Amino acid sequence: MERTVFVTCLQAVFYQQRALYKHVSLHKSARSYDLVFVTNVENPPGIFVAPADTFNFTLIPSFDDHEHVLRPVAIDYDPVDGMVYWTDVQHRSISRAFVDGTGSVVLLRDLIQPEGLTLDVENRVMYWTDAGSLLIERASLDGQDRSVLLNLTSSSLSDEVKPRPIVVDVTNGYLFWADWGSSPKIERANTNGASRMVLVDTGLLYPTGLALDEQGGRLYWCDAGLNIVESIDFLGQNRILRADFSGFLLTPLGLALYQGNLYWTDYYYQIANLTLGSPPSIAVISFNNFSYPFGIHIHSDTFLDHSCVDSMPCGEGERCRQFHNSYQCVCKNGLAGNNCQLANPCGGAVCSNGGSCLLSSSTDNAYFCQCPERYFGTNCELFDDPCISNPCWNGGICINATAEFACICPPDFIGSFCESQSHPYDLVFVANLQPPGIYVAPTDTFNFTLIPGLDGSHDNISRPIAIDYDPEERMVYWTDVTLSTLNRAFLDGSGVEVLFTDLQTPDGLALDVENRVMYWTDTGSDLIERATLDGRERSVVLNLTNSSLTAVEPRGIVVDPANSHLYWTDWGTAPKIERSATDGSGRRVLIDTSLWLPNGISLDLEGGRMYWCDAGFDRIEYSDLLGQGRTVLVDLTSLGIHPFDLFGYYDFIYWSDWVSLSILRVEASGRHVGTHGSESFGRAGGIHIFKANICQQMVCQHGGHCQLNAPHYTCYCAQGYSGRNCENDNLPPFFTTGCPSNILRLADNNQRSVPVSWPDLRASDPSTPLLWSSTHRPGDIFSVGGVTMVTYTVTDQAGNAASCNFTVTVTAVDLVCPANFTVDAKPGSTSTGVNWMEPVVTGWDGPTNFTSSLSPGVELQIGSHVVNYRQRFEYGLNLNCLFSVQVIGFCPASTTNDALHGRLMWLATRRGITAESFERCPLMTSKAGDPLAVRNCSVLAPPDYFQWGNHVPQSCGEERNEVTLEDATDIDVSPGNVNEVVEFLANQTSESTESAEDVEAVSTILMNIVGAGSGDTEVTELVIQTVSNVIMSTSQTPDSQTPEVNAGSSSAIVQSVEAQVALTLRQDGPVSIQQDTIHVEAVSLDPMQVTNGLTFVSAPKQQTGQSSPQEGSLVGTKVTTVVNASEVPQDVIASIRLPANIVDLIQAGNANGSQPLRASFIVYADDTLFKSALIKGSPGKNGSSLRVAGSVVSLTVEDVELVNLTEPVVIQFKAPAINETEQNRTIKCVFWDFDLNDRVGDWSTAGCLLARETNDTVSCNCSHATNFAILVNVHGQKETSKVFRDVLNIITNVGCAISIIALVITLTVYLAVKKLRTGKSRQIFIHLFFAWLILYIVFLAGVDNAKGTGGGCVFVAALLHYFVLCTLMWTAVEARNMYVSAVKVFPEDTPHYMLKACLIAWGSPLIVLTITLAAATDHYRNEDYCFLEPDLVLFLGLLAPIGLILIHNILTFILVMRSILKVKEESRSQQISKRLQNAVGISTLMGLTWSFGFLVVIDGSQAFQLIFCLANSFQGLIVFIMFCVRREEVRTALAPYMKRLCCGRTCDIQVPWKKDRSYDLPILSESVPSSQSTAHTAEVDMSVSGPY
Repeated sequence: MERTVFVTCLQAVFYQQRALYKHVSLHKSARSYDLVFVTNVENPPGIFVAPADTFNFTLIPSFDDHEHVLRPVAIDYDPVDGMVYWTDVQHRSISRAFVDGTGSVVLLRDLIQPEGLTLDVENRVMYWTDAGSLLIERASLDGQDRSVLLNLTSSSLSDEVKPRPIVVDVTNGYLFWADWGSSPKIERANTNGASRMVLVDTGLLYPTGLALDEQGGRLYWCDAGLNIVESIDFLGQNRILRADFSGFLLTPLGLALYQGNLYWTDYYYQIANLTLGSPPSIAVISFNNFSYPFGIHIHSDTFLDHSCVDSMPCGEGERCRQFHNSYQCVCKNGLAGNNCQLANPCGGAVCSNGGSCLLSSSTDNAYFCQCPERYFGTNCELFDDPCISNPCWNGGICINATAEFACICPPDFIGSFCESQSHPYDLVFVANLQPPGIYVAPTDTFNFTLIPGLDGSHDNISRPIAIDYDPEERMVYWTDVTLSTLNRAFLDGSGVEVLFTDLQTPDGLALDVENRVMYWTDTGSDLIERATLDGRERSVVLNLTNSSLTAVEPRGIVVDPANSHLYWTDWGTAPKIERSATDGSGRRVLIDTSLWLPNGISLDLEGGRMYWCDAGFDRIEYSDLLGQGRTVLVDLTSLGIHPFDLFGYYDFIYWSDWVSLSILRVEASGRHVGTHGSESFGRAGGIHIFKANICQQMVCQHGGHCQLNAPHYTCYCAQGYSGRNCENDNLPPFFTTGCPSNILRLADNNQRSVPVSWPDLRASDPSTPLLWSSTHRPGDIFSVGGVTMVTYTVTDQAGNAASCNFTVTVTAVDLVCPANFTVDAKPGSTSTGVNWMEPVVTGWDGPTNFTSSLSPGVELQIGSHVVNYRQRFEYGLNLNCLFSVQVIGFCPASTTNDALHGRLMWLATRRGITAESFERCPLMTSKAGDPLAVRNCSVLAPPDYFQWGNHVPQSCGEERNEVTLEDATDIDVSPGNVNEVVEFLANQTSESTESAEDVEAVSTILMNIVGAGSGDTEVTELVIQTVSNVIMSTSQTPDSQTPEVNAGSSSAIVQSVEAQVALTLRQDGPVSIQQDTIHVEAVSLDPMQVTNGLTFVSAPKQQTGQSSPQEGSLVGTKVTTVVNASEVPQDVIASIRLPANIVDLIQAGNANGSQPLRASFIVYADDTLFKSALIKGSPGKNGSSLRVAGSVVSLTVEDVELVNLTEPVVIQFKAPAINETEQNRTIKCVFWDFDLNDRVGDWSTAGCLLARETNDTVSCNCSHATNFAILVNVHGQKETSKVFRDVLNIITNVGCAISIIALVITLTVYLAVKKLRTGKSRQIFIHLFFAWLILYIVFLAGVDNAKGTGGGCVFVAALLHYFVLCTLMWTAVEARNMYVSAVKVFPEDTPHYMLKACLIAWGSPLIVLTITLAAATDHYRNEDYCFLEPDLVLFLGLLAPIGLILIHNILTFILVMRSILKVKEESRSQQISKRLQNAVGISTLMGLTWSFGFLVVIDGSQAFQLIFCLANSFQGLIVFIMFCVRREEVRTALAPYMKRLCCGRTCDIQVPWKKDRSYDLPILSESVPSSQSTAHTAEVDMSVSGPY
């Protein structure tokens, strides 16, 4: 950054010039039209204007009131209408008015803190910054068409933004603004808000002013924090320091550039001018006009015509608008023009409320209304309420008057705007020398009054000079230099007392009220003395007589009681300011240079400052309490002010002045010198301001404690009182009875409402009587089931209210007894102990106090008993319920002897029932299964209750020679004959069960056997033997003779086996049975033994030379139970491992924890008993089939529901052998679901997943337990070799990746070039290419990666399904378009063609997908890949629609190619080449490559697989070559871009096969030809032909 050296004796020049320059002549002609505008922020606020050749400022009339101006900041000028515009941060508005002060109107009033403003007069718009909303906005010069250009809010919460000045460069269309927030910067943007950029963001603190040099191309700014002026060019470069005022008392605020010079408003010296010469020079332009100047604007006139100023051509009362070369009159008669000859928009009465209609400042032939004061709006229809802007500070209330407003201030504030803190107990005292008198005033008003009697009429007052005050005695003290006395009197003027009369010239006086002493100086005796406040104990503190005989004149004196210091001024021949201890020790000179007549002195002990005024130099200075950091606060020379005494009071320094004859003040910062106070003094001497310790005034009422925090105080009020002075009684009444707790009232379940009562409430409060209100009263009715809030409110006379809230909840309760139940007495016993669960009280969770007629555990006799329960509640509510207990008696088990049948056994039998003998008729009798005898268990009266009767023998009928399986199905099986029946069944099935009827009979008999409920191990062994016989008999029958066994029968056999094993496990314990085709292993274990899991293993027996079991047989295998997973053998036929958390499931279902783990494991050699409809219907073409490979295993865990397990059941099978015909196969893990196939059962994969497949084993994970197997799907065609599969995978992945890149490039080109995205054919291309692109992406990313993810795999499969159909549908749309374009003589012109095509091509696949997905979601989930399973759903949902589309496209292809073949080329070679290219392109667009997919399904040869893979994987590349690289119009469209890439040279896209010949066909015509022509097909674009 360039920095210009600024060398000048600035301080000396500045002090000389400030007295000489009241204005500066800029040597302009007398007819100057340039104007200077300045805003004065306060004291008073106003807008000033001056000719630029004189700078003699005058206040614009009417702009010195708060009605129009409160706190103006930014300013600008419109020379066309002669109107000045300004922002007002107090009004929060933008206003304008004519330069003569008329026509003032508020344009915008809903701003927050508008600090910057600039006008674009040429375009009739204005721009402004708002530091409150952080916006830059614009509007027309009439305030219309407002809009936001920039929102400057920073994204960083710590970065504060404060936009302030703003300027516009009309020529270049730039806006420049400065931000003096936490990160100061200067920025630039276009006038439309675009192209925002930071120009400067370093070396800034408070950039407050901007000025623009459009011709020089530079931007100037001033920094009020660094006190410098700098500039840059419009790009933020070439930064130059223009002036540095950091060492001087200058603080630039606003900035303007005029005729090569900079002008700024200054914090201290109003307006200054900087001549940008070398070296630069500075001059004060104006000094006394302003108290706080800020905004400045200098209008440099460029108009050629000045008629409106020079000749005033418009009539009286008519306004003249001045333009560059002309003027225009706004005429009263509703016309316009130089001579009022044109029509005027103001011709009608458009302005309301007395507004004057004027031509618009922003728009030609438009108007705006010049509204009367206080009205605004387009037609002056709105009233400007000054209170809307809330001009009152510190919570003041604005009262609107007709023309003014007034602020009603809170008690602690005063002033027109409530801007000052009130100090009602502070006093200011002035001793007036001539005429003599002692004056006092409140500091809130400075309205002085003479203390009664303390004037020249009193003998003891002649020339009072020094003054002080004792608040404890309320006495004022003063010295009199004429009478040479020190006096005091009460504040009311009484009790005048002369304390000392022997003084000489007592000029200074200071009271130490805390220590009750006073000090004074005497210029006659050169002494500083002291005495108590009552005039006693007088002593000399210091004798100031100088040994060098220089004159000593001690004047003002102050005391610092806290540090025991005295400070005084001496204006003798060696002026100085000194300090000593209050006892005279430690005397030291603090300041002894640059002093003339130092007189008054004051201390700011809190701020650590010492102030003094010099009556010789007429200035006020300050330093710290050691005389360091000396600073001139204000120089009063040029103001003609002569200070005498001063006093610091809060933020101001007050002094008595002998020129203005009044009390003046200046801010402690040195700003805003002004008169303060009501009294005009002849010659005011000493001034003293008493800061009251307000806490000593007993300001806190009602026992509040006062704490002083100077200058404020805080009242800590007693409980119940508030307000600044604890004046508000806020203590609410007190409930002496307390507030009731929430009430719970119980009601019978049959009641709808009940009355509720509570005790009356009472309260107390000093402010009586109390006012009561309540929402409810005791005894009111409340609804059952509801919760009601009851509120009592009591209010005292001070308006304090106390509330009591409680809820009344009425709950319906009911006593619910157990249901009636029966209990069996021990056989032979007449009574039994009975237990039951006690009743439940609904709606109540409290304690119960049941009473009952019987208690649980009571011994009850046989018969019916009624149990009655009662629950008692308060409020007299009683609930009752009852239930009955039926005790059933049983005749005990016994035996009898019968002459015919011998000994008979009778089981325990319920009384009243006829018992059947345990023994049954043999199978070889006609009544086989019937009881041998019957016997009644009779009902007797108590106390016997029951009795056995005599048995009655029964006949078994005739003997039979033979019993068949069919006969056995009708035999009633009971525990008495179950062994005989099962033995018979085992024998019968061991011979033969070749017929389906036999199997069905066996299943029926087995169900009857299980129904007998015998868990005898022998019975179970015979059942297993029977089932093994059935399996062997069925499986060994030749396929041609295999009976069509009913699936229900075989399923029933499986269920019977599981039920019988469970009976034995419960009744007899563990079971281990092994047959040739079925093994059973059932165990009962302590759950703690299986904490690591439990595994059942079927494995070959470890015998030397033992071969693997044959298929369909379990011979040579055994089942073992393993509780340690490490002990499971490697070579297994099948195994099932229960998860370790099976223990948790058992314990969760068993409260006492004593239940053992009962689990059974059954191995079937094959699936003979599992007749699957799925497998039965699976054989297809080319040998495709489904089969169960190997064994079927079953797992059952008693009393535990094994479903939705968090840890899977792991099933492992021996891997099925692979033969030559089954190389192309897949394996699935399945289970037998008895709910399928009309509850007969079938194989299902639900809840089972293939976990691992090796050459030796297949592992499955299932979330439930049942019958498991592995299902082998043998595909029709022979599986391809691994090498060929790898080749296909590589081709697929590479082709898809290349196609994706090619399609992205193609789509980008078509979408980027407007010509290529218009026309029906090209739009179809874009949709088709997009569908292809998404299809490739989904396929490449998800088809393998998402498998096994469940929902993710379904989602990928559904997307593939949809986009395959969409792609084919768009090929059909293109085929139709080709047909219409190439074959039909008159092409169709279908309205909204593309909309209809999109609905069909994108919508119809969605319908197919939705139906398919809803009907068969599971078919979208595949273990090997994420796509539809190869079954009926695939054919109906995908292949069928594809086939129909291909048929349509093939037919269309034939017709289109036949039409193309009619085109005659120049040579045969060209003809062949062209037609071949057309065929490739058309087939690609029509999706005919999918035909190879059907050939793969039909034939399955590797050739068709390879062709299908290549054709479909590289379709995107073919599209790119045919429709992007080879197309002439694409190359033409891309030529300009290629030229740029080739650095301006012609860059041809060479196509190897193109060379010098072209096969281009004309672009497709969208119009219908005028006549038929056989050459039509040669004259249109076929969408695919040749290089385009």
